[in-house]
Amino acid sequence: MGNFIDITPKEIQIDQILFIQDDKVTYSGRQIDNIRINNTSNLLVDDFIYINKALFKMRNKGDRADSYKIEFHGQEAVLHNFLQTMRMKLQLFIQSGGNSGSHCFCGSNKIFNECHRKEINNALSRVN
Repeated sequence: MGNFIDITPKEIQIDQILFIQDDKVTYSGRQIDNIRINNTSNLLVDDFIYINKALFKMRNKGDRADSYKIEFHGQEAVLHNFLQTMRMKLQLFIQSGGNSGSHCFCGSNKIFNECHRKEINNALSRVN
């Protein structure tokens, strides 16, 4: 068994990544989505996981799974950009101690559940 190296670009520093071999999965030349598990009591981590799954699904839809360069157009581009932005903002919000009952990261003075969670859920429902 060789060394595992995480080559995923990181917008912010991540202290530890755990690689676990899954003997049930065989690499077929296409990307395989990461398995992410919320091991905290913070429900925002679940939102973060759902966003990552949606982005993976969008980036690997159809012929994109075989492409190095991926392009989005029209409403799909808007949706992808929104989810990518929310992923970064949510990650920083979680790291700063935010939770679903905290005031939203946008400064609206609403709690996250009544503010951006609704927008995120709406966007996630549009990923096909």
